[in-house]
Amino acid sequence: MARDLSLRAFLGDLGARLAAAGVVLAIFLGLGYLNRIDTLGLSAVLGTPLGFFGVAFGLVVVASLLWIGFQQSRS
Repeated sequence: MARDLSLRAFLGDLGARLAAAGVVLAIFLGLGYLNRIDTLGLSAVLGTPLGFFGVAFGLVVVASLLWIGFQQSRS
């Protein structure tokens, strides 16, 4: 597999990784906020560590599948 070792490719890859980290961080912070204010009674599910991380990782999986689908449709 040939790699493009240019500065432009490096910055593009770095930006994509930072954006992915931002999405994961936003999911965890958003769920923590929803748990704290008890929106729609979600604190019953999000109140336990297993429930919180289960929902968080489920949302991360959904976000990654959407991103993969978006990338597939572009090419």
